[in-house]
Amino acid sequence: MRIRLVPRSQPDLSPRLTPGGSPAAAYGHAAPSEFMRPNAPLPRPAAVEQHAWETLAIHVDDARRGGSMSNPDLRDAVSVVVGALRVGCISWEAIYTILDAAVMAGSARQATHPLELELHARRSAAIVAHMHSWADVQRIAEIEDPCEEPG
Repeated sequence: MRIRLVPRSQPDLSPRLTPGGSPAAAYGHAAPSEFMRPNAPLPRPAAVEQHAWETLAIHVDDARRGGSMSNPDLRDAVSVVVGALRVGCISWEAIYTILDAAVMAGSARQATHPLELELHARRSAAIVAHMHSWADVQRIAEIEDPCEEPG
């Protein structure tokens, strides 16, 4: 076996990480900010107290970062927020929209690869599904006991 060395007259095409650049960009992928931009925090609905809204945001963020989605603290936070929204005569469709937005808003981990964006999206969808199911429990309780129905 014979090894032949190539002269350095040809340009070096190996990936280079530029100062301030991302590893993904060095390999020809889009910059992380193109995959997942942090969103502005979702404004608190008027019917929900500040503390309850912040508690929900903290537990949602924990679940998005890899914490348990079936966390009882997250379930309690969803229950408090949904209860406050129903007392404020908010429709169920609007409540589901607010819960969706609560998961999609806020600061997100930066994706460094296109696959990470898909994983974030799937995890967020799973968190939303959990939150909707917990809201459904309250909705069913409302149907079973119409005397306590708000509005």
